[in-house]
Amino acid sequence: MSTGELRLRLAEIDRDIVFHEIQLGLLRAERESTQRHLHTVAVYPVLTLPNEITSQIFIQWIYTDDKSNPMLLTWVCQLWRAVAISTPQVWARLRNLPHGKKFFSKWLSHTGNLPLKLNLAFKGPSQVNYQDSFVFRTLSRHSSQLETLNLTTDGAVTLPPGPFPRLKKLCISSIKCTDRALVIDDTAPLAAPQLRELILKYSAELSGDALQVYLPCMQLTNLELRANATECLKFLVRALNLEHLIVDSEDGELPDLNQWTLVTLPRLRSIQCSTFTCPELLSYVTLPALEELSIWLDPEWSEIVQQLIARSQCSIHKLDVHAYFAGHGVWRRFLELPGFESIRDLTLRGPDGRDRALERLFQEIEHEPYFLPLLESFTIQGCDFFVPLHAVVDMLCARTKGEVQLKSFQLLFGGDDDDHEGWEGAQVDCADETVGYNLDQLDALCVQGLKINIQSKFKFWQGLDIDPSIIEAFRNRRDKMV
Repeated sequence: MSTGELRLRLAEIDRDIVFHEIQLGLLRAERESTQRHLHTVAVYPVLTLPNEITSQIFIQWIYTDDKSNPMLLTWVCQLWRAVAISTPQVWARLRNLPHGKKFFSKWLSHTGNLPLKLNLAFKGPSQVNYQDSFVFRTLSRHSSQLETLNLTTDGAVTLPPGPFPRLKKLCISSIKCTDRALVIDDTAPLAAPQLRELILKYSAELSGDALQVYLPCMQLTNLELRANATECLKFLVRALNLEHLIVDSEDGELPDLNQWTLVTLPRLRSIQCSTFTCPELLSYVTLPALEELSIWLDPEWSEIVQQLIARSQCSIHKLDVHAYFAGHGVWRRFLELPGFESIRDLTLRGPDGRDRALERLFQEIEHEPYFLPLLESFTIQGCDFFVPLHAVVDMLCARTKGEVQLKSFQLLFGGDDDDHEGWEGAQVDCADETVGYNLDQLDALCVQGLKINIQSKFKFWQGLDIDPSIIEAFRNRRDKMV
């Protein structure tokens, strides 16, 4: 192209650019006008709901979704913000401290006068130690609303002075604290007349710089305590009205029994001891009302439990035993302890199968009517070895006759509650008459009213032992009967 033709072409392009820019401007103006008009006439169905319905939807979301955050509701639109702020139930469950002092104060201000369930975790230097801190002052203003308070910190804790007229449950947990510790003192009790449940987890050693926390120990009925054995014992001396106790006590130097008066807890009905609980702690208590016991099974525990039952003259109705690595002989001697003949509910966790312990236990329950004569509920959890199906069926048939009958039986393999993975295609050998007969017996027991629950996560068992195929066949038959 010549020079003149090129200049002419450039002029045409410039005219087209101007034309299209004008058209683009007109389209943008029309878009803005249309969008404004849309906002004036558009109706979103969710915004047409009555505020009361929207409020109930918010409440259901907050109470069913553990990760819900009501602050998100205030960011959607003005209507949702207004509804959320005017619904105190949305804000009454604080699972963690909102970021910033401003949010924490505003959050609690939206709760009205509703009971509060607060779960506050502090990391780094704890601010709840100082009475002039923002968190301390804010909790003090809302102390009359607190129903449940859970404080977790890596430092020492000072509670607001109260009063706490609604407080029913208090949890104080220290992750790590080496220089300051918690001292319980009931000479000036916390003003919390309804406080019944206390969870106290504190592992620091006492020091001269310890902090006093005044708790009404005498009115407590439920206690979960983690501390060394000596501190646990000092606390139990004050909490004489306990009904339920969970204890996780480290080994500690306990006082001489000859110079110590035994602690009698006349109302304590259940006690649960963790893995690391010092067994000797039970040697210092007398529990005449004890009915429920959860412990680890070993010879040391057996002797101490025997002495506890003899000293307390109590009868155990519910027994939960962690029986890992305990053979048949240990089980048998333990379950025959005086006071255990009244057991109605028995749970064995992680039984060992190296000496056919569980099979032999089934046989004793089947053939000896005076062994656990009142047993009504029997659960084996975390079993990881073969269990002959006929041994289970024979035991169940024997214990569904007579005056006291077994009402519930659970056999949970591998600790799983329910795991169907890998069961596809599993089939029972219908030609095996023994398997079919035993399944018929289980069906008949279910029809008679016995609740049977057999579950497993193992997938490759064969033969006449209980395997996934037998479990699946039993479930299918039960479903068809229902």
